[in-house]
Amino acid sequence: MDAHAAGHAYRHPDWSRARALALPARRDADVLRAERAVAHLVPRALGALQVPGIADAVSRLVPEVEQHMPAGPGREDLLVALAG
Repeated sequence: MDAHAAGHAYRHPDWSRARALALPARRDADVLRAERAVAHLVPRALGALQVPGIADAVSRLVPEVEQHMPAGPGREDLLVALAG
């Protein structure tokens, strides 16, 4: 939230991987199950991520996710929006 409040895109490797995992989850049931296990901190989540192909797909998609992450509004923009 601090990054967005400052008007910068949030950058963290775990966040980028989670966002990248969500992309193929829209098209593949196995990836969706892995993504949901990770999102809900299910104990078998690490095993779900070790399914062949999932880790590779996520690694390939991280740069795409990071490239398309928009910067949030700055504090001044938020105050203007709230005022009016």
